[in-house]
Amino acid sequence: MTTTAYTLPSVDNQNLDPQSLDSIWPWMSQLFDYRFFAPSTTNDGKEVYPRATIAHKTMTYDLVFKWTTTPTIPSHTALYEKLETYFGDVSRRIYEEQILPAAKNQALLDAYLSAWKRYDYCTNATDKELNYYNRNHVTRLEDEGQGVKGVDPVKWGFPEIFTAKEDAENAAKAAADEAVCPIRALGLRKWRKEVVEKVQEQVVGILGEAEDGDEKKKLAGQIRTSFLATGNDPTNEIMVKLRELSGEGVATAAGEEKPASSTTAEATEGAST
Repeated sequence: MTTTAYTLPSVDNQNLDPQSLDSIWPWMSQLFDYRFFAPSTTNDGKEVYPRATIAHKTMTYDLVFKWTTTPTIPSHTALYEKLETYFGDVSRRIYEEQILPAAKNQALLDAYLSAWKRYDYCTNATDKELNYYNRNHVTRLEDEGQGVKGVDPVKWGFPEIFTAKEDAENAAKAAADEAVCPIRALGLRKWRKEVVEKVQEQVVGILGEAEDGDEKKKLAGQIRTSFLATGNDPTNEIMVKLRELSGEGVATAAGEEKPASSTTAEATEGAST
């Protein structure tokens, strides 16, 4: 079996044409692949995910800026479509390689949460690098009526689950499958479609059979938070059951009972994107 060696792309952009998405996308996808799939490390017992350098972040921003400001390009939806396909492929691969092989017991819960935390971290980092595209293309499409209107952040977990209102808004946008949404919400939506919808019944069944106690509540709270973040309707049967199993509390990765907007940030404290 051949193992792919994931590496950061070169920041020497002499061979890249910033006016061509076909030219810059392989570079961008190599950077994203490195973040999603290169081996992680540990620091003081905490998992630390692969980082992009400042030079790579700057170059990503510059390439996207130059491409989106090229006057000869009639539409900039092609990048959105590539990202939508990419997040779907990554989510499906993670499910097939990391979650599906796990035994249908506690091991499945552990595999799911481990994979989710890294995916959550990576999509958030990618969203930040594509901030210019979000602000100048995605937001415009939303304003033109292609996005979600009238989001109720309270329904989507603010402030009970998410301390940041934006997290609840992204969850609501991720739930609307056909609507244009920020890159962050797009990645979360694909995780729901390719992972959550395939494991949710098994996950709830395993939790339901687990011994009652604080650990069970913590796991249910973390999984409930992840399901909600990806746009899983908080009123559906699965989410209601998870709420019951968590004791209506949401536990962070450290096991503290408090509103949680990002367990991933705690798990990777000190690591850059």
